[in-house]
Amino acid sequence: DSCVIATDCSPDGDRICDAKCDIQIEGTGDGPEDVRITPRNRAKLNVIRADRADGIYLKNFTVFDSDFNNIYFLETNGFRVDTIVSRFSREYGILSFTSDHGIYENCEASHSGDSGVYPGSGPNARPGQPDAHGHTYGIEIRNCESHHNTIGMSGAAGNGTWAHDNEFHHNATGITTDSFAGGHPGMPQDNSKWSNNLIYSNNNN
Repeated sequence: DSCVIATDCSPDGDRICDAKCDIQIEGTGDGPEDVRITPRNRAKLNVIRADRADGIYLKNFTVFDSDFNNIYFLETNGFRVDTIVSRFSREYGILSFTSDHGIYENCEASHSGDSGVYPGSGPNARPGQPDAHGHTYGIEIRNCESHHNTIGMSGAAGNGTWAHDNEFHHNATGITTDSFAGGHPGMPQDNSKWSNNLIYSNNNN
């Protein structure tokens, strides 16, 4: 019915992943439409949920019909979504929360009750200063298309995010960011960047 990847990433307290690290789930078809993952009767909150699953890599499949999130990364240091199609989530298509060193790329998110892509409560800002790995922004969204959602992209306290070369179109709202939603770590939002995105034909009913 669903795939849940949950782990106590660092039982010895050193904040380095000790178990269930570097998991890869990859569809073996010619394209993402050839492999489809969905819960039976929309009975699962999350179709794929990765808790502290550092280094997880998802590629080349379609995920749809969650009762909350189609893909959910939580407290994960290092994740990548590549060539994933997300459709018909009740709330969020692809969501990361309190995570760092993440990439959304070549994705398509549509028909979400809230937003297609949601990098929420991102990493502490590194304004112009790369970390030890050379990354200035902790979450990067690139070459994605988000359409026919309530919101194309959102993310309360989406710190340290960089969205570039994406398309946000035919949503009710193209992009929204905020620092007013309660209960989100990292308030107020700071040091997010948008460049070379196409944002058009939103205000969809």
